[in-house]
Amino acid sequence: MPIVVGQDSAGTRRELSAGGESVAYYSIEAAEAAGLGRFADLPAVLKVVLENMLRFEDGKTVQLDDIRAFADWAENGGRTEREIAYRPARVLMQDFTGVPAVVDLAAMRDAMKALGGDPEKINPLNPVDLVIDHSVMVDEFGNPRAFQLNVDREYERNGERYEFLKWGQGAFDNFRVVPPGTGICHQVNLEYLAQTVWTDTDQHGAQVAYPDTLVGTDSHTTMVNGMAVLGWGVGGIEAEAAMRDGIVALGGDAEKINPLNPVDLVIDHSVMIDEFGNPRAFQMNVDREYERNMERYTFLKWGQKAFNNFRVVPPGTGICHQVNLEYLAQTVRTDADQNGVQVAYPDTLVGTDSH
Repeated sequence: MPIVVGQDSAGTRRELSAGGESVAYYSIEAAEAAGLGRFADLPAVLKVVLENMLRFEDGKTVQLDDIRAFADWAENGGRTEREIAYRPARVLMQDFTGVPAVVDLAAMRDAMKALGGDPEKINPLNPVDLVIDHSVMVDEFGNPRAFQLNVDREYERNGERYEFLKWGQGAFDNFRVVPPGTGICHQVNLEYLAQTVWTDTDQHGAQVAYPDTLVGTDSHTTMVNGMAVLGWGVGGIEAEAAMRDGIVALGGDAEKINPLNPVDLVIDHSVMIDEFGNPRAFQMNVDREYERNMERYTFLKWGQKAFNNFRVVPPGTGICHQVNLEYLAQTVRTDADQNGVQVAYPDTLVGTDSH
């Protein structure tokens, strides 16, 4: 399914050249030039959300006043009463929460058919990846055949459910299932699903670049922030976040942090948050504390548990660090053309429009 972009009333859509092709994107600098507010000093994480507003501005679900609210947030010390209609690029589910969602979609198709409509119109609006991991049990261990025996037994126990999910993958657009034995949902997200920057075709047939963002039905979804992907868990954590006052920006001292391991860093910042007054919802701009992705992922995993609601912008001049590009290449997620977009787009988002 193509991405359906808004009407772009302020004329913020621009073009950049990457991989020998022209790709459209939505420019925050252009939004400033159009008089929608000053956004240059916004935290990078909010620029990702602001781009989302620019891309989907349609005068209804997203209005120009929603965009202006970002400048008001900055002017008011990180406070605003306005709510926004944010659309994540994709949704990550594990099987405990994903199976009921697919059942609901199937029931909606039955209802549509009973009313004389076209059941094929019932599909997820955003791409959904369902990773089967939470129900997996360990019966065998300590021998070379343990993995295969556990997977075989998993299919025996849950064959009917997996047949249903396989049907769902074929029946619904925007829906993929990752079978058991592949890995936990966050590992799969890091190693296979996350892209940092997506390119997709809009309803007019043009290629559009935009940040990879997601919501996931697990609190450790924030691990993917280490790849410059804005993601968080929904459910209880998100409900609590709605009651918080705002975002607090924290900075790190690389010389002090480098000798520590990621868990030490989480403990250190827990003390800082308590001394500040425990706002519980904040952003941290990591400068260059962690040059290796695995350390950042560990930090983000445990930071989520310690801080309730956690956003991290990884190191580098933009939202995309060279380490991320290398990791995407190592896990075979970028070809030459896509890598061009990965390099060119992030600085247009959080820096200046130089392309």
